Amino acid sequence: MADLKAEAEAPPAQKVSFGDPLPQVHALNCLRAIFLNTVLGTSSERHITTCLHLAANCLTSNIWAIRNCGLMLFKALIDRLLGSTDSQNWSDESITRSSRFTYRDAPGLLDIIIKLLQRSTEQLDLESTAVESAFPALKLLQRVPPPPGSRTEIRDLVVELCSSPHWQVREMAARTHLALVEQENSVSIITSLLPSMSLCQNQIHGQLLCVRYAVSAVCQNQARQGVTRKLSTPPLNA
Repeated sequence: MADLKAEAEAPPAQKVSFGDPLPQVHALNCLRAIFLNTVLGTSSERHITTCLHLAANCLTSNIWAIRNCGLMLFKALIDRLLGSTDSQNWSDESITRSSRFTYRDAPGLLDIIIKLLQRSTEQLDLESTAVESAFPALKLLQRVPPPPGSRTEIRDLVVELCSSPHWQVREMAARTHLALVEQENSVSIITSLLPSMSLCQNQIHGQLLCVRYAVSAVCQNQARQGVTRKLSTPPLNA
């Protein structure tokens, strides 16, 4: 494991052409295979946190192959932590939250998520690989919301990502924002997000997406409560 991690962390050559050997890619793929192997589950458990940091660093590499293998390793590690294949279904169609995992189960994971989001917001207006690194962090937050003590900080970073010039980033950030809104605070947060005309178009669009998903969730919740009350009310002739 030490040799594989050292190989994966080694800086690549200054210029990499198509077909050039990349030992970092092979090392990352070997690490992913180890974590996916159930026979090695007990032995590999203690390496999860360090490899999460490794995968997160690879997400900002200038080389696509390293970024891609880093993303696959990150997904494999999250799959181990969630204890299921939930991380493989990273669809934007719905938000699925896992109740079996808490961030206490993976010390340092919350710091990694914050670091990825901060890196993306700092280079928001640039054609940068840092924007791509926000995707796995946003997907994980959709499924496992952070603890209350970190929720405000992370929500502010996600709102910043809602002003990205990339439509896909704004859409994903708005869906993630919904997972960070407590039901009892939804109305006040929706009101605070109503954009002013002094904002740029990307900011207006991103914040309106947040409002749209939040209002939709409130309406759906009220509809479910209405159905429950209706079903629990005895008929008049009872």
